[in-house]
Amino acid sequence: MNKKVLFFLLTASSIVCSFAQPQSGDTIVANGKRIKLLSDNLISNPGFEDGLTGWTDATTTAAQLSSSNFTVATTGGMDNSRYLVGTKNEGSSAAGSIGTG
Repeated sequence: MNKKVLFFLLTASSIVCSFAQPQSGDTIVANGKRIKLLSDNLISNPGFEDGLTGWTDATTTAAQLSSSNFTVATTGGMDNSRYLVGTKNEGSSAAGSIGTG
């Protein structure tokens, strides 16, 4: 193995990156545009540790998601967490879609 390549691999493997969660007042760059965050995130985003609890569909009644339209995969999400899987392909106002209000 070339010594230069070995040195690069050893150096690259020791690099540690840390990214802080943006907060109100911060300026971020997205798609080449500077955006100032004027408030905190206002959309609730619960996890799936309690299954479908806390998640509603996009119907006018905003009903809790049901197992007839969604399942929760127990591993494989971000950091091997749980994640939502839709079982139907429905429009934005049907029980097979997710809504916020």
